[in-house]
Amino acid sequence: MRGRPVGRRDAENIFVCTMDEVLDSMRQALGERYRIDGEIGRGGMAVVYHADEPRREREVAIKVLDSSVRSVLGRKRFLREVSVLSGLSHPHIVPILSAGQADGLLYYVMPFIDGETVLHRIRSDGRLPVSEAVLYAKEVADALAFAHDRGVVHRDIKPENVLLSNGHAVVADFGIARMLSDVGGDTLTQTGLVVGSPLYMSPEQAAGRREIDGRADIYALGRVLHEMVTGRLPDAAVERGALDVPQECAKALAGALADDREERFRSAAEFAAALD
Repeated sequence: MRGRPVGRRDAENIFVCTMDEVLDSMRQALGERYRIDGEIGRGGMAVVYHADEPRREREVAIKVLDSSVRSVLGRKRFLREVSVLSGLSHPHIVPILSAGQADGLLYYVMPFIDGETVLHRIRSDGRLPVSEAVLYAKEVADALAFAHDRGVVHRDIKPENVLLSNGHAVVADFGIARMLSDVGGDTLTQTGLVVGSPLYMSPEQAAGRREIDGRADIYALGRVLHEMVTGRLPDAAVERGALDVPQECAKALAGALADDREERFRSAAEFAAALD
C-alpha cells in the first residue's frame, strides 16, 4: 500500500514513529485485512501486534520493523529475504504468511502461537524436567536442520525465540537476524544494530566473523538446553562434565558447546540424533 510515511524524520532523514503512531498507521493501512488489537511484544528491532484475520478466521501476529532496521535493509532487500523465509514450511518453525510495506513501515505476518516462551517457562519454574527439555531441544534441532539444508541460518536462537504450545516447541523469528546477515559490518556498526544475542552467541559470531554457518545455531541451542535443564547458562564446568543431568544429555551438551566450531556437532541433525 502506498501513502505518506507517518511520523517524523530523524537526523538521517529516516521516518521515526512513536509506538502509537505505528499502531495507528498499521490499523489504517491494513484495516481491510486485519483487525489489530494491540501490542504483544517489543524488542530492539521490531514491535509485534496481535490481530485477527477475518477472511481466514485466524489469529495472527504482525511484526513491524524498527526504523533503524528499515533504513539498513530497504524495501527490496526485505521483500527478497522474506520470500526465502516464506519457504520454510516445517512443523517446528513459525511460518511467515505474508509481508509488505504500509505507509513507509515494513512488516511481516505470522500465525499467532497461543503459548509461552522458554524464557517465561525458565523464569517461572527455574528449570525444566530433563526429558521435557530434551524433547524441546530435539524439536528445535530438527527445525534448524531443515532450515540449514536450505541455506538459512537463524543466528539468534535464544529462549525468547522458542515458543511452547501444546507440548511442543516451535522456533520463531527466522527473520531479522537472517535479513541483516548480509549487510556490511560497518553499516551495522553505524546504526548500533547487533545481529544475535550476546548471552547465546557463538564465539565466532561474537568475534565478528563473516563466515557464519549452522554450527552457530547449534552452539546457541546448546546454551538454551543447558539453561532449561539447569536453570543457568553454561560455564567451563560443561567441558568437565560436572552437570547434574544424565550422562547422555551432558555428552550432547558438550558436543554443542565446544568453543571451536570444528569440534561441535557437524550438523543440527547430528545434534538432534544425540538428543533422541
